[in-house]
Amino acid sequence: MSFYSNYGSFNYDNFKAALTQSFKDLRRLGYFARQNFECCQSCAWATVPEEKEDKVVFYHRQDTKTLESDFVYLAWAGDGKEIVSVLKKYFDVEWSGSEHDRIIVKFSRDKHKAWDAEKQLAEMRESNKKRPEQSALLEDQIMRMQDRLERAIKEGEFSRIAGCLDQAQFWTKVGHKEDAESWMKEADIYL
Repeated sequence: MSFYSNYGSFNYDNFKAALTQSFKDLRRLGYFARQNFECCQSCAWATVPEEKEDKVVFYHRQDTKTLESDFVYLAWAGDGKEIVSVLKKYFDVEWSGSEHDRIIVKFSRDKHKAWDAEKQLAEMRESNKKRPEQSALLEDQIMRMQDRLERAIKEGEFSRIAGCLDQAQFWTKVGHKEDAESWMKEADIYL
Protein backbone atom coordinates (compact mmCIF):
# COMPACT_ATOMS: atom_id res chain seq x y z
CA MET A 1 0.00 0.00 0.00
CA SER A 2 1.26 3.44 -0.87
CA PHE A 3 2.11 5.70 2.04
CA TYR A 4 0.29 8.49 0.19
CA SER A 5 -3.12 6.87 0.66
CA ASN A 6 -3.68 8.31 4.17
CA TYR A 7 -3.35 11.98 3.34
CA GLY A 8 -6.91 12.94 2.53
CA SER A 9 -7.50 13.88 6.16
CA PHE A 10 -5.88 13.83 9.59
CA ASN A 11 -4.32 10.50 10.56
CA TYR A 12 -3.52 9.93 14.25
CA ASP A 13 -0.81 7.33 13.56
CA ASN A 14 1.00 9.67 11.18
CA PHE A 15 0.80 12.48 13.72
CA LYS A 16 2.26 10.26 16.47
CA ALA A 17 5.03 9.04 14.14
CA ALA A 18 5.98 12.63 13.33
CA LEU A 19 5.94 13.53 17.04
CA THR A 20 8.19 10.59 17.84
CA GLN A 21 10.68 11.54 15.12
CA SER A 22 10.71 15.23 16.08
CA PHE A 23 11.36 14.32 19.72
CA LYS A 24 14.25 12.08 18.63
CA ASP A 25 15.68 15.05 16.72
CA LEU A 26 15.34 17.25 19.81
CA ARG A 27 17.08 14.63 21.98
CA ARG A 28 19.99 14.65 19.51
CA LEU A 29 20.28 18.36 20.23
CA GLY A 30 20.52 17.66 23.96
CA TYR A 31 16.91 18.23 24.96
CA PHE A 32 15.12 16.19 27.58
CA ALA A 33 12.19 15.42 25.24
CA ARG A 34 9.28 13.26 26.43
CA GLN A 35 5.83 12.36 25.19
CA ASN A 36 2.87 11.65 27.48
CA PHE A 37 5.13 12.68 30.36
CA GLU A 38 3.49 12.58 33.80
CA CYS A 39 -0.12 13.47 34.59
CA CYS A 40 0.04 17.25 34.34
CA GLN A 41 2.41 20.11 33.68
CA SER A 42 3.24 20.67 37.36
CA CYS A 43 4.14 17.02 37.96
CA ALA A 44 6.11 16.88 34.71
CA TRP A 45 8.23 19.92 35.58
CA ALA A 46 8.81 18.47 39.06
CA THR A 47 10.05 15.21 37.48
CA VAL A 48 12.49 16.72 34.97
CA PRO A 49 16.05 15.91 36.11
CA GLU A 50 17.71 18.98 37.59
CA GLU A 51 20.65 18.80 35.19
CA LYS A 52 18.24 18.85 32.22
CA GLU A 53 15.99 21.74 33.31
CA ASP A 54 17.52 24.20 30.85
CA LYS A 55 16.69 22.11 27.72
CA VAL A 56 13.26 20.44 27.96
CA VAL A 57 10.35 19.68 25.62
CA PHE A 58 7.33 17.60 26.61
CA TYR A 59 3.60 17.16 26.59
CA HIS A 60 1.79 15.52 29.50
CA ARG A 61 -1.10 13.06 29.80
CA GLN A 62 -3.74 15.78 29.97
CA ASP A 63 -2.39 17.15 26.67
CA THR A 64 -2.87 13.79 24.93
CA LYS A 65 -6.60 14.50 24.65
CA THR A 66 -5.85 17.05 21.93
CA LEU A 67 -3.74 14.64 19.85
CA GLU A 68 -6.81 13.12 18.25
CA SER A 69 -7.86 16.60 17.11
CA ASP A 70 -4.56 17.09 15.22
CA PHE A 71 -2.64 19.35 17.60
CA VAL A 72 -0.80 19.31 20.92
CA TYR A 73 0.64 21.91 23.29
CA LEU A 74 4.31 21.52 24.21
CA ALA A 75 5.91 22.76 27.41
CA TRP A 76 9.52 23.71 26.96
CA ALA A 77 12.67 25.36 28.24
CA GLY A 78 15.75 26.23 26.21
CA ASP A 79 16.09 27.91 22.85
CA GLY A 80 12.53 28.39 21.61
CA LYS A 81 13.68 29.27 18.10
CA GLU A 82 15.78 26.09 17.90
CA ILE A 83 12.86 23.96 19.10
CA VAL A 84 10.45 25.57 16.64
CA SER A 85 12.97 25.09 13.83
CA VAL A 86 13.07 21.33 14.48
CA LEU A 87 9.30 21.07 14.80
CA LYS A 88 8.63 22.99 11.58
CA LYS A 89 10.12 20.12 9.60
CA TYR A 90 7.16 17.98 10.66
CA PHE A 91 4.33 20.30 11.67
CA ASP A 92 2.67 23.64 11.34
CA VAL A 93 3.84 25.46 14.46
CA GLU A 94 2.32 28.31 16.43
CA TRP A 95 4.34 30.14 19.05
CA SER A 96 4.18 33.73 20.26
CA GLY A 97 7.94 33.95 20.69
CA SER A 98 7.55 34.36 24.44
CA GLU A 99 9.32 32.03 26.86
CA HIS A 100 6.12 32.08 28.91
CA ASP A 101 3.94 30.55 26.18
CA ARG A 102 3.68 26.93 25.17
CA ILE A 103 4.38 25.88 21.59
CA ILE A 104 1.48 24.43 19.59
CA VAL A 105 2.21 21.83 16.92
CA LYS A 106 -0.47 20.95 14.37
CA PHE A 107 -0.48 18.04 11.98
CA SER A 108 0.50 19.16 8.49
CA ARG A 109 -0.45 16.86 5.62
CA ASP A 110 2.13 18.37 3.28
CA LYS A 111 4.99 18.33 5.77
CA HIS A 112 4.19 14.75 6.70
CA LYS A 113 4.26 13.75 3.02
CA ALA A 114 7.66 15.39 2.67
CA TRP A 115 8.99 13.61 5.76
CA ASP A 116 7.63 10.27 4.49
CA ALA A 117 9.22 10.84 1.09
CA GLU A 118 12.58 11.39 2.77
CA LYS A 119 12.07 8.14 4.69
CA GLN A 120 11.18 6.36 1.44
CA LEU A 121 14.34 7.60 -0.26
CA ALA A 122 16.35 6.37 2.75
CA GLU A 123 14.68 2.95 2.41
CA MET A 124 15.53 2.90 -1.29
CA ARG A 125 19.14 3.73 -0.42
CA GLU A 126 19.24 0.89 2.14
CA SER A 127 17.73 -1.58 -0.33
CA ASN A 128 20.21 -0.39 -2.95
CA LYS A 129 23.15 -1.32 -0.70
CA LYS A 130 22.11 -4.96 -1.00
CA ARG A 131 22.71 -4.89 -4.75
CA PRO A 132 26.30 -3.73 -5.33
CA GLU A 133 26.11 -4.28 -9.10
CA GLN A 134 23.60 -1.45 -9.46
CA SER A 135 24.60 0.62 -6.44
CA ALA A 136 26.53 3.45 -8.05
CA LEU A 137 23.91 4.41 -10.63
CA LEU A 138 20.90 4.14 -8.33
CA GLU A 139 22.70 5.90 -5.47
CA ASP A 140 23.48 8.81 -7.77
CA GLN A 141 19.84 9.01 -8.85
CA ILE A 142 18.56 8.74 -5.28
CA MET A 143 20.89 11.55 -4.19
CA ARG A 144 19.73 13.81 -7.04
CA MET A 145 16.10 13.15 -6.17
CA GLN A 146 16.68 13.79 -2.49
CA ASP A 147 18.52 17.03 -3.19
CA ARG A 148 15.69 18.31 -5.36
CA LEU A 149 12.80 16.95 -3.30
CA GLU A 150 12.75 19.96 -0.99
CA ARG A 151 12.42 22.34 -3.95
CA ALA A 152 9.59 20.30 -5.43
CA ILE A 153 7.72 20.38 -2.14
CA LYS A 154 8.15 24.14 -1.81
CA GLU A 155 6.85 24.63 -5.34
CA GLY A 156 3.78 22.47 -4.72
CA GLU A 157 4.82 19.74 -7.15
CA PHE A 158 5.11 16.97 -4.58
CA SER A 159 1.90 15.10 -5.38
CA ARG A 160 2.96 14.66 -9.01
CA ILE A 161 6.03 12.65 -8.07
CA ALA A 162 4.37 10.50 -5.39
CA GLY A 163 3.40 7.64 -7.69
CA CYS A 164 6.78 7.64 -9.39
CA LEU A 165 8.58 7.32 -6.06
CA ASP A 166 6.30 4.47 -4.98
CA GLN A 167 7.07 2.59 -8.19
CA ALA A 168 10.80 3.26 -8.01
CA GLN A 169 10.92 1.97 -4.45
CA PHE A 170 9.02 -1.19 -5.36
CA TRP A 171 11.24 -2.02 -8.35
CA THR A 172 14.38 -1.27 -6.32
CA LYS A 173 13.27 -3.68 -3.60
CA VAL A 174 12.58 -6.51 -6.06
CA GLY A 175 15.87 -5.92 -7.86
CA HIS A 176 14.62 -4.75 -11.27
CA LYS A 177 17.24 -2.15 -12.05
CA GLU A 178 15.78 -1.01 -15.38
CA ASP A 179 12.26 -0.52 -14.03
CA ALA A 180 13.56 1.32 -10.96
CA GLU A 181 15.67 3.60 -13.16
CA SER A 182 12.71 4.27 -15.43
CA TRP A 183 10.47 5.36 -12.56
CA MET A 184 13.25 7.44 -11.02
CA LYS A 185 13.74 9.20 -14.34
CA GLU A 186 9.99 9.82 -14.54
CA ALA A 187 10.05 11.36 -11.04
CA ASP A 188 13.12 13.36 -12.07
CA ILE A 189 11.09 14.95 -14.88
CA TYR A 190 8.79 16.45 -12.25
CA LEU A 191 11.63 17.51 -10.01
